[in-house]
Amino acid sequence: MSLPQVDSTADSSARLVCNVCDASVPVGDGLETADVPSNVRRFRGESFAVWRCPACRCIHARDDVNLDHYYQDYPFQQQRLDAITRAFFCVSLKRLRRGGLRLDHSLLDYGCGSGLFLAFLRGRGFAAARGYDAFAEKFHAPALLDATYQCVFSQDVLEHAAAPRELLALFDQLAAPGGLIVIGTPNATAVDLSRSADCIHTLHQPYHRTILTKAALIACGRGLGWTVVRHYDTPYVNTRVPFLNVRTWNRYSRAHDNTLDLAFEPIRVNRALLTWGTLFDGLFGSLRCPATDVMVLFRKGIRS
Repeated sequence: MSLPQVDSTADSSARLVCNVCDASVPVGDGLETADVPSNVRRFRGESFAVWRCPACRCIHARDDVNLDHYYQDYPFQQQRLDAITRAFFCVSLKRLRRGGLRLDHSLLDYGCGSGLFLAFLRGRGFAAARGYDAFAEKFHAPALLDATYQCVFSQDVLEHAAAPRELLALFDQLAAPGGLIVIGTPNATAVDLSRSADCIHTLHQPYHRTILTKAALIACGRGLGWTVVRHYDTPYVNTRVPFLNVRTWNRYSRAHDNTLDLAFEPIRVNRALLTWGTLFDGLFGSLRCPATDVMVLFRKGIRS
């Protein structure tokens, strides 16, 4: 696994190298860092070091970890295609359609996990939708990476990659000329590392290895010859459905143990939630969503 490298050559102090902009950063006073507790209940007692590149402002996990260990019983494995998940997926599909996706287009959901969004798309008539995930046996067919697609979709995958530019280059290979490349990912700009406890779901340690800023993501895309079609500054889980928005989730999680596991467990209402603030966020919170995530729809250029 390729993480931001530490340069400790004899003629320099220890340095970290950003895997987004290649800046070489001295370790020590002045570097923006934080020790972040995991937001997964099983590992809540553990903290993980992150640092921000002063050049491009992207956030990096500092240390290598045994991710196989941390992905055991990962909470997202409990997600099901229920009414709540469908409401979230409707937001993503609406954005894709606004970007030009049609029913007859071929689409690859890269990093599809258990295939829930893929099943949702096929249920909506997108017969040419396919899914690939290197860690899911059902969707790990190498031939899928030998084809090209009119839309390459990747939600909450880029931040898990130790080498994000390599992954973006792969998306470029997978997209047909003139095709859409759609990337949803956390936005490092929204994270204040001096108050990292307020951002543990965005930082999501130790799983998020590199969190790009919106500007860095767009710059990487343009460097590959892509143009921006649309961009959204709120996560797809921020819906207009009452109580299905980010502010309500933040209020709910903090009223309990503030872990990701809560999202996949039966709803539990306690006295801390029985407030006018909860009702207000439930009804209007989607209009006041923090810009913790970004989704950018790019179009690949047509090369002669």
